[in-house]
Amino acid sequence: MKIKRKTMKRDEWPVEDNKSVLIGKERINNKEALIGLIYWEKGVKKVKVSDRKLLIVDENYSWLEIAIKDQYYWITAMYDNNDEFIEAYFDLSSKNIFDGENPYFYDMFNDIVIAKDKRVRILDENELDMAFREGLISEREYKHTKKVTKKLYNYINENVDDIIDYLNKKHQQY
Repeated sequence: MKIKRKTMKRDEWPVEDNKSVLIGKERINNKEALIGLIYWEKGVKKVKVSDRKLLIVDENYSWLEIAIKDQYYWITAMYDNNDEFIEAYFDLSSKNIFDGENPYFYDMFNDIVIAKDKRVRILDENELDMAFREGLISEREYKHTKKVTKKLYNYINENVDDIIDYLNKKHQQY
C-alpha cells in the first residue's frame, strides 16, 4: 500500500497515449479552480469500481475533473460516448496542488461516489484505516480525512440533484 499521486491529465492511466486533455481556469465559490476535460480516444477493459465492474473508459468517453485550490477533494465525473452521466467520484486528497502544467493531488484513500441512480456511497474507508495503522499517514491526516469525508458526504447527500446538474452543465460547457 502506498499513497498515490494522481494528475489532472491522468498520466497514471494505462491508455495515456489515447486521450486528449483540456484544462481551464475558473473561480468556484471565490476560490481558484481548474476544470479538466479528458476525451478518451480508445477504450480499455471494464474497471472494477467497488462491488461491481463499470465501463468508465472507452472510445469517445469523457471525464470532467474539478479541482479547487487548497481543498481536500478532487472531483471526476465520467460520461459515456453519448455524453450520459455514468458516475461522479470524489477522491479525498491531502490537498490539491496547482504547480505546473499538470495539477495533482495525493490520494488519501477514501472516496465518495455518486452513482447514476443518485446513490451516494463512501468507498475505501478500510484503506484509510490501514494506511494509518501502517504509518503511511499521520494521526492528524487520518482525523482530518475522516472529518472532511463526513462533512462532504453529508453535503453531497443533501445536494445530490444539484451536484449532478452542475457537473452536467460544466461537462456541456467544455
